[in-house]
Amino acid sequence: MKVETKKLKLFLLDSGLITSKDITEAERNVKKTGEDLGDALVSGGKISEDDLRRLEAYILGIPFVGLEKEKIDFAVLSLIPEPIARNHNIVAYRKNKDELEVAMLDPEDLGTIDFIKKKASLKILPRLTNSKSIKSALSQYQESLQAEFSGILEGGDFRRRRIGERKRP
Repeated sequence: MKVETKKLKLFLLDSGLITSKDITEAERNVKKTGEDLGDALVSGGKISEDDLRRLEAYILGIPFVGLEKEKIDFAVLSLIPEPIARNHNIVAYRKNKDELEVAMLDPEDLGTIDFIKKKASLKILPRLTNSKSIKSALSQYQESLQAEFSGILEGGDFRRRRIGERKRP
């Protein structure tokens, strides 16, 4: 499911996003750093990560999703435990009756997809996204938990009492 380097080069050149000189330069960096061509172009400032991920999604036939401005329902977000989401750069963002859409950086991470499928008992629909979207969605775990706990604290009887003091009726 990974985009072949040769195919990526052709699509990048056809799209006009970069020049053949940019590719040659990036290929030199690939030999030095060992990163793949797309990442070398992004780190070299020749293409944005967003443009690269959108192009990869198009080539792979997987929808691209941007989540930077999306508010994700915490019930859906929490279908993937936060540690799994952080470690594997994958977040659940939409659920319908028997399907769960997940945004991820690596659609080849079949082990994680299979784990989520078993845990959620839903058909998993992978979507390619970018790092900004993943970071935005991951921050919503904390925001949702903070909002939930502040609601509990405000609604409950959590007044400070001295040790030994009994609650008044």
